[in-house]
Amino acid sequence: MLEVREQVDHVMIPKINQDLPIYAGSEEDNLQRGVGHLEGISLPIGGASTHAVLSGQRGMPAARLFADLDKMKKGDYFYVTNLKETLAYQVDRIMVIEPSQLDAVSIEEDKDYVTLLTCTPYMGSLSTVMGDLSLTTRENQLGSLSFWMFKAMRILLLKFLKLRKPKACRLMSLISLLVASNLALERDS
Repeated sequence: MLEVREQVDHVMIPKINQDLPIYAGSEEDNLQRGVGHLEGISLPIGGASTHAVLSGQRGMPAARLFADLDKMKKGDYFYVTNLKETLAYQVDRIMVIEPSQLDAVSIEEDKDYVTLLTCTPYMGSLSTVMGDLSLTTRENQLGSLSFWMFKAMRILLLKFLKLRKPKACRLMSLISLLVASNLALERDS
């Protein structure tokens, strides 16, 4: 059983320049430090008939977290890394839901979804709107070479981020495009 404060994975969202730890549970303490995995549904480990929900804050004065999640568009990629692998997800739907519309995060047969969840409008309350729900479908697992190449680039980028943040953001977007192109080539061959 996972402890509530335990980091289980991390999510990297190049479009908004975020690489955040994922903690077990969506308690306030976890959401102050990173992203919380919504309990009672799938873990963010991928696979058929799974649907994980990752929730994050937008209105934090000291951290951006999901503050720029509304900049995500259809077709953008984000990556979830667990102990075993890095999974690439592509945004296929963006919508705002009410708290009573929890069926939007239900499991679909043979589908692998991850939902990034935050409040809307900016600085809003999760108790009134669950919003900016980005339902995404698993594009493909990164191949073994791609996985290690991706890991090495990520480490280099994190070092570079400390020096020049705007350039690192552009570099990460380029790396994401290269990885996505590599995935498409592997899939087509």
